[in-house]
Amino acid sequence: MAAGPPGELHGFSLLLATLLLRRRGWNVLHLGADVPLAHLAETIADKRPNMVIAAAQQLATAATLREMAASLQKEGVATAYGGWVFNRIPDLRDRIPGHYLGQRLECVPERMEALMGRPLLPPAEPPAAERLAALAHFREQGPLIQAEMGQFLGGLGMRGEHLEVALQQLPSHLAAALSLCDLAYLDPCMSWIEGLLANLGLPDGLLPRYLEAYYKAAALHLDDRGKPVLDWLAGRLDQTADGGVLMLPDSHELEQRR
Repeated sequence: MAAGPPGELHGFSLLLATLLLRRRGWNVLHLGADVPLAHLAETIADKRPNMVIAAAQQLATAATLREMAASLQKEGVATAYGGWVFNRIPDLRDRIPGHYLGQRLECVPERMEALMGRPLLPPAEPPAAERLAALAHFREQGPLIQAEMGQFLGGLGMRGEHLEVALQQLPSHLAAALSLCDLAYLDPCMSWIEGLLANLGLPDGLLPRYLEAYYKAAALHLDDRGKPVLDWLAGRLDQTADGGVLMLPDSHELEQRR
């Protein structure tokens, strides 16, 4: 069975893998991209596949793929996976309770044949309690942070649909990195986020201001549980400042605004 994890809208590579496997004689049920876990569970119960293959291209969907693979594992069904984000961040492969298919799409049939009959992998290591607390707190405060960011981005004259996408990008990647146990996974993804924001109408070189605004908004609404997020944002700002001085709020200013 071929199924894209929730939120993954790029289904071309998964479709090609399906076609390659069918040409090799495999019976593959292709469910397409962005398959809800509830729908996947119903289909698994009905069809009982030997294995599910999936692909994730972004950090956010690597996190949902991890959830999907863990759910399948409980049902006794193995997962095989690939995608751009696992090629870009090899350490991510250790977070997924499944078999990595490699970087070359044309090798998927041979890799699948080698995997058949192997036992299920052990469950992936769960996030530390500190990360789970930070993730829950970050999601709880997310609407307030986004409201602050909406004022900043709205002042740039962005179209409404572009504004909505821009508001979702950084928080979805931050939440994914927390659920995947390492905020360092965000660093290789920042150039992709910067390119997307530019395509949505933000001028070139605006990423430091975007991050600064997000840091200020997050600092207003996150308490000590959100320290991993704030520390990562502050560190990233240091890297993108290019010698300039970013006006980060001090504790007195934050307390006044709260």
